[in-house]
Amino acid sequence: MKRITMFRRAFLASVCLLGIGAVPRANAADQPLKILPTPKSLTLSGGAMPLTATSRIVAVDARLKPLAEILSREIFLLTKLQLATATGAAKAGDVVLKIDAKLRADQDILAVQKQEVVRTRDFAHTIDVSDKAVVEGWDYRAVCEGTATLLQAIADKGGRFEIPKMKVKDWPHADFTGTMVDVSRQQIPIDSLKAVIETCRLWKIRYCQLELSSDEAFTFPSTAFPKLGTKNEAMHNGVVPRVYTLPELRELVAFADARGVTLVPELNTPGHTEAMGRSMPELFGGPKIMDMTNDAMYQSLGTLVGEMCDVFKSSPYFHIGCDEMYYYELAERDRTATYFEKNGMTKIDDLIIQHIRRMNDIVRKHGRVTLAWEQVARPSHLKEYKLPAELAKQIISMCWFPGGEAGELQKQGCTTITVPWDLGAPLSEWNMYLCNGAKLAPESNTLGASQTMWHMSASALMGDFLGGKLNGSTMEGYIRSLGIRTERTWGPTTPVVDADYEKRLVESRDLQSRLILPVKIEGTTELARPRWAVLGGHYINDQAEVRLSIVPGAAEGEIHFTLDGTEPMATSPVYSAPISIEKTTALHAALFTNGKQVGHVSRAFYEPLKKATK
Repeated sequence: MKRITMFRRAFLASVCLLGIGAVPRANAADQPLKILPTPKSLTLSGGAMPLTATSRIVAVDARLKPLAEILSREIFLLTKLQLATATGAAKAGDVVLKIDAKLRADQDILAVQKQEVVRTRDFAHTIDVSDKAVVEGWDYRAVCEGTATLLQAIADKGGRFEIPKMKVKDWPHADFTGTMVDVSRQQIPIDSLKAVIETCRLWKIRYCQLELSSDEAFTFPSTAFPKLGTKNEAMHNGVVPRVYTLPELRELVAFADARGVTLVPELNTPGHTEAMGRSMPELFGGPKIMDMTNDAMYQSLGTLVGEMCDVFKSSPYFHIGCDEMYYYELAERDRTATYFEKNGMTKIDDLIIQHIRRMNDIVRKHGRVTLAWEQVARPSHLKEYKLPAELAKQIISMCWFPGGEAGELQKQGCTTITVPWDLGAPLSEWNMYLCNGAKLAPESNTLGASQTMWHMSASALMGDFLGGKLNGSTMEGYIRSLGIRTERTWGPTTPVVDADYEKRLVESRDLQSRLILPVKIEGTTELARPRWAVLGGHYINDQAEVRLSIVPGAAEGEIHFTLDGTEPMATSPVYSAPISIEKTTALHAALFTNGKQVGHVSRAFYEPLKKATK
C-alpha cells in the first residue's frame, strides 16, 4: 500500500509537470455542491436562481427538444414542478439549452473521430447560472452532460427549489467513460437496461457496451440468420436470455441517444461462440472456438456485423470479443493442418491473426473502430505472436487482466481502455492510468476506463451494480456500484478524499434512486445470508418477510409488484403490507402514478437455504 501511495504522489506530480494539473478544477474534497463526478472548474458567485412553476426549459437549437422534454420530466420527479418546454427568447428563471460547436476544452482529449484515434478539444460544456441557467455544449451529448450537473445542483430549501449561481466548465478527460452489461448469460430486461442508461446519464458515463453473445446465449435478432438464439442457455441456473426484438433494440438505442449515452454492440469471436454453434453449426460451429479455417464463415460474419451496425447506428465502436480463445482442439485437427499448408501458415497464431484482420476489415468497412479484449494482442496460452503494426494501431484493447498488460500493449502501438479487475483499492489510489498493475503515463494512449457487469442476473444488476446494496447484497471483485469509479475516469487527477467521496456517493445515489429506482426492497426478518453477488438476492430460512417502500423524496403513487418473475403493471397487486416469502421467489416492484410507471423496476430474488446448492 505504501508503494502505491508513493507512486500516486509521483503520478500527480508528473501530471502537474505535464500541464494537466494546471487546469482550474473544483477540489472534490472541498466541493460545496455534491456533484459526481467533480467538474473541472466550478465557481460559486453567491445567491441562487429560484426554480418555480413559471420557469421553462428553452431549447435554443431544435435538436435539443428531446433533451428539454427529458430534463423537464427529471425536474418534475425531483421537485414536483412541471416546467414547460419552449423555443425562442429566454426570460428570468428559465433553463436554457444551447449548442456551440466552437466551444473548446482546456485540455487535449484522447478520442476516436472518423475511425482514427486523435487528440481533440471537442466535447466541452459550460453552465452559467445568474437570473437564467444557461447550459451550453459542443454537441448534443455535451449539453446532456451539463444538464446532469445542473440536476445534481438543484437545492431543496424547505419545499422551495433553487439553483446556486455559478459558472462551470467541464469536459471528459478521455472519450471512453463506459460500462458493460452482459445480456448473454442471464436475462436482462429492457427496463433494466434503461435504468443503466439513465444512471449513465446522471454520472456522465458516455458509453454502455452490450455483450450480445457468449457460449450461453445469442440475443441479437438477426434477420439474415433467424436460427441464432434458438438454443440459448443460462449461466448459474439463471433466467435463460431471450432474443430481443428489432423494435426493442432500435427504441433502446434512441432512448440512450436522447440521454447522451451511446450503446456499443459486442459480438464475441472467435471464442465464447458455442451458442452460435449450437444454433447454426454449419456456419458458426467449431471445437470450443469458431472454425477459423472455414473461409465462408466470414461472409456470414460480415452480414451479421452489418445488421448490428444498422441497429446501433450512433456507435463509433464495434466490439469483436477475442477473449479466452481456447484453440487447442482446432489446432489439432487434420483439416487445420491442411489449411495451414494450403495458405502458407505454420501455426495457430497465424490463423488467429488472420481472423483478427478479417474482423477488423469488416468493422472498418462499416465505418466503425474495432474494440477487443486484451487477448487480441496479449500473448496467452503459449501464444507468442504480436499483432502487425497496422492492426495494433487500429484495434483498441480493453485491458482487465491484473498483470499490467496495458503498458505492454501500448508499447506494441495499441490504444487501451482500462477495465478494473479488482475495485478493492481506495478511490484515492486508483485512476484510469493506475489500475490492474499498470502504471501508465498521462500522455499515453489510454482512451478511458470501463466497468464490467459479467454474468449478473437482473436482480444483481439492479441491486448491487446500480443500487449500491439496494437489496442488501454483498459486493465482490468488480461487482460494485456503477458510480464508484466514475470520478477518476472523468477526472483522473482530481484530488479525492475517500471519506468525502463516500458521502457524496451516498447523496448522489439518493438522487439516482428518486429518479431511477424509486422502490426500495428490504427484509423485515433476518435473512439467512446473501447469495453469490452475481446471482443477487438472498437465501432465506423457512420464511422471510419483505417490505416495499417508496424512496423518500420520490414521486407519489402506488407500488405494484409481482412474485412470479413477470414485469409489474398497473393491474398487478398493490403493495399494502409486508410480503411473506417461503419458496423460491423473484420479487419485482415498480412505482406507478396515475396508472403510469415512474422510474424502473426494482428486483430481488429469494431462495430457501435448504434447497440451495452448496
